[in-house]
Amino acid sequence: MPRYLVALVIIALVVGLDIITKFLIVQNLVLYQSNIPIIPNFLDIVYYKNTGAAFGILAGFSFSHYFFLAISFIALVMLFVAFKYASKEGKLVQIALPLLIGGTFGNLIDRIRLGAVIDFILVHWYDKFYWPAFNVADSAITVGVVLLIVEMLRKNKR
Repeated sequence: MPRYLVALVIIALVVGLDIITKFLIVQNLVLYQSNIPIIPNFLDIVYYKNTGAAFGILAGFSFSHYFFLAISFIALVMLFVAFKYASKEGKLVQIALPLLIGGTFGNLIDRIRLGAVIDFILVHWYDKFYWPAFNVADSAITVGVVLLIVEMLRKNKR
């Protein structure tokens, strides 16, 4: 299968799953609703809106909406260019970049429509440690970054 088709499928799956899951959250939960346990003391479903960057950084600043829109557009352009020139790179890069594009695009859709990103996955350890809530797009971005790091480490070993 040509690499562009594989990339398009990955991007479509990430964006589609992100949109569907966020739609289900908005339709079935109340904003800031109490945690719904999926795995007790470890994984809950919540409904938060994040106006900032990852982990809510810069949330609430008056410039943040336009700033994050601009950053998202710039990131998408850079990722598309990187994918175009990454044809000689390893298979992990061919998967990682579409994951990053799909995740960035999924969150950008929220920023354009709502001025914030919907987060709904909450990982925690009992009531002692809480990781900031995230979503499918954030997960795709994280996996994409990890794959790029793995590929870079593999290249350095050769």
